[in-house]
Amino acid sequence: MNCHVFSFLFVLSVYFQNIQSENITFVPSPICINIGDLPAPYNTTSAEKDAKLYPVPLDHKFFIPEDFSTRLIASNFTRPRYLLYTPSGDILVSEPSANRITCLIDTNNDGYPDQRTIFADASNGLNRAYSMVFVDDYFYIASFGDIRRYKWISGSRQISDDLPQSSVQQANLDGTNQITFAYGLRNPVGLAFHPITNELYTANQERDELGDDLVPDFFTRIQQDEFYGFPYAYLSADLVEPRRTFPNGTSERPDLVSKTRTPDVLLQAHSAVLGMQFYTGTQFPKRYRDGAFAAFHGSWNKNAGTGYKIVFIPFDSHTNRPIGYYEDFVTGFLTNPEGPDTFGTPVGLLVLKDGTLVFTDDGNGMIYQVQYKSTAIRHVFSIVLLTICALYARFLCMCE
Repeated sequence: MNCHVFSFLFVLSVYFQNIQSENITFVPSPICINIGDLPAPYNTTSAEKDAKLYPVPLDHKFFIPEDFSTRLIASNFTRPRYLLYTPSGDILVSEPSANRITCLIDTNNDGYPDQRTIFADASNGLNRAYSMVFVDDYFYIASFGDIRRYKWISGSRQISDDLPQSSVQQANLDGTNQITFAYGLRNPVGLAFHPITNELYTANQERDELGDDLVPDFFTRIQQDEFYGFPYAYLSADLVEPRRTFPNGTSERPDLVSKTRTPDVLLQAHSAVLGMQFYTGTQFPKRYRDGAFAAFHGSWNKNAGTGYKIVFIPFDSHTNRPIGYYEDFVTGFLTNPEGPDTFGTPVGLLVLKDGTLVFTDDGNGMIYQVQYKSTAIRHVFSIVLLTICALYARFLCMCE
């Protein structure tokens, strides 16, 4: 065999072996938590076990459905949380621990960032910004206890003025007519509108210290004036919070307990669900379209660690409502539940313009990308083409 052809086949073989060994595939199965199966409060002791965070292993493997792949696209952040496209196509990354928002810029239009700048920091009046959104000509930032608004100049990659202070729950975009939209939600950290129905959904972190399996976090559609239990009940009017009762066992607020709405999808207790993102791309298979992805940051209040992964919440294509269960999508961060030991704590998600999904890891300051095989194949072809060109150039040099 021609030595150049043999070299090419060897390089190609090694590359494909690396692609195949990057992840371990699995078949997702429904994870369905039913209220009737929940234990009584204090069925187990409540642990305080923060995960031990380790650097990302060089040979780490993710568990992911067949034909998907992952890759690292950015690193060296300080506990990155949420992601957002600017109207001009840059990507913003909130880093509340560093009190800044970083702007990722794709200068060569290949779909991936290669430069970064500081979009906003303490000099702009930031107070540990978390979630962000652009609406018309304004940029909104959710911080601790307030929402701040800034007049955004199209194409700008940096905030130049101080952000105004104004505490709101729900208001018009100019800050007027503040109202309470929904209540009884302990920590509704993820909010998004369904891309077809435009109904508002939340990923909500529930309370701790009631045992290993109480109280499940949840994902649900929320409607105006609905009550979701906190702090007087949880998940149902039949489940009264024992720490908010009188000595005779009756609730402090039976009127609110009776109004408690059961959420759509229960999530494993203490998972610490954070970011959520409806899938609006077309790069993934059809079953994922218009469903939701959620990031589980991981537990601190459970004897055996749980969470530390990305999950998928499927929707019925006819009703455009959650089917009622969720399934694992990207796992492998949690290496030892008994520790617990992990090398990642997922937070924010974003669907890129090419339809791939990216998510942040605020433990090690990483951003990962998940892509379906069609994109991965394009990367393979790119490598193959580069390899062919390199070998051909070498051949020409030898012939001179």
